[in-house]
Amino acid sequence: MVFYHGDPVTRYNMKLQHYSEKLVPHEALKVCAEMKAKGVRPNQTTYTWLISALASNAALYQECWAAFLDMKAMGFTPDILIFNQLLRSVRTLTSGESLKVIQEMQRHGVQPDSRTHDLLIQRYAEGENIEVALRRLTEMEDAGFSPSLKTAEVLVSKIAETGFPRLALDLATAFEHESVRRLSSETWVALLASSAQNSYPDGMVPCWNKVVKDLSVVPDEGLCIDVLHASATHGLPVLASEVLKQLEKLKIPLREHHILPLLDAFANNGDIKEAFRVLDLMRTSGSAPTIDTAQSIFKAIQRDPDAIDSAFTKLQEVKDEGHAVDATGVNVIIQAAGFLNDLQRAVGTYKAMSSLDVKPDVTTFNLLLAACVSAQHRELGDRMFAEMGDAHLKPNVDTYKQLVALHLTQPEYEDAFFYLEEMKSAGLKPPYSIYDNIVRKCVSMGDSRYKLAVEELEQMEYTMTPDLITFIDSGGSSPNPNRSTRS
Repeated sequence: MVFYHGDPVTRYNMKLQHYSEKLVPHEALKVCAEMKAKGVRPNQTTYTWLISALASNAALYQECWAAFLDMKAMGFTPDILIFNQLLRSVRTLTSGESLKVIQEMQRHGVQPDSRTHDLLIQRYAEGENIEVALRRLTEMEDAGFSPSLKTAEVLVSKIAETGFPRLALDLATAFEHESVRRLSSETWVALLASSAQNSYPDGMVPCWNKVVKDLSVVPDEGLCIDVLHASATHGLPVLASEVLKQLEKLKIPLREHHILPLLDAFANNGDIKEAFRVLDLMRTSGSAPTIDTAQSIFKAIQRDPDAIDSAFTKLQEVKDEGHAVDATGVNVIIQAAGFLNDLQRAVGTYKAMSSLDVKPDVTTFNLLLAACVSAQHRELGDRMFAEMGDAHLKPNVDTYKQLVALHLTQPEYEDAFFYLEEMKSAGLKPPYSIYDNIVRKCVSMGDSRYKLAVEELEQMEYTMTPDLITFIDSGGSSPNPNRSTRS
């Protein structure tokens, strides 16, 4: 075979370099085939560019390795550039293939450079083998090298995605502290998402500031909602307020699921007054709050009479400052008083509603009736129901549920049946719990009407719980720790 020297191989190497940089490995193979056909002997540069071109396509790792073996057969000694390209070629394969390249490096006495460490860290990070990636990072730094920007971004993002926002943020902060380079906005968004999804407040606040204030990135609605929920959990109303402003920038109408976390954030932060103000914000935004909406306020005040009184004072302050007081705010105070079996405080709060320019609603009376049930105070319950009628409020299912339960607390419980019939006449379907309570009362009192209640229960297409069946069979002597709470 005749070999050509000088310009021919240089020209071919330039072509190989071009195809390597353009990431078209198959064209590079055609150049090599042409070189072979024309008898042009390759040099080390030829193999460097050929292997580089092949390494750009992970599917050609076998061809890449074959070129490496051919290079050695031609008497050329592989250098770190060659080994780094071999590492590129096996980036999607098992870690054993990367180890094979490292072992080959060691046999040739070639020491890894910063690019080698970068490739290994990226390979393990992208495979979510975070522990090994971090070990490689330590080895890299011990060798006096610093990770590239891409390596830092890949590692930080993958650690964040696998649920370790604290570690990811520590790495990101350290990288930017030690380097003039800055991580991409996408990386910081990934950190923010991880902090929110893993409920890490110490990461959420700085990441939000970085993304929104420093990088001027507007997070999408999904990420905003994640941040809102985490802000609610950790009592971060300032952050929650900023998130709502970002949603407005996105032209997204604020709904209950957007505003409720702000209320919860205030309540969990102990700022009950601002939580009350959010109730009115919800109503004016078209999302009428309910007693369920205000559960974070309830949990904040439910165990302390002083907290209940303080909450009412906060409502008075809201009114005195010229803001509307929402009925739900009063209702949650009544609910908390009822939880403490403090019937006097519950009724007193109801009586003071007029001083707040608030009218009681159906929920107000239902909560008062529930408090009367707990206190077994039938007379007061009947009076509350009468005042409900005077206010021209229509009873609902929960109203009748409480009325039936109230009269079942008494030795004389005939009115329980009356309210059951009135409920049905109003077109309301009695919940299972009403029948459960009636059956238990009748069985306990030796009242055979429990059979009629069971029959009607089945006509309503309810199924008795095993616990209720046992209670009936025992004649009412069986304890019922698992008494049904079905509605």
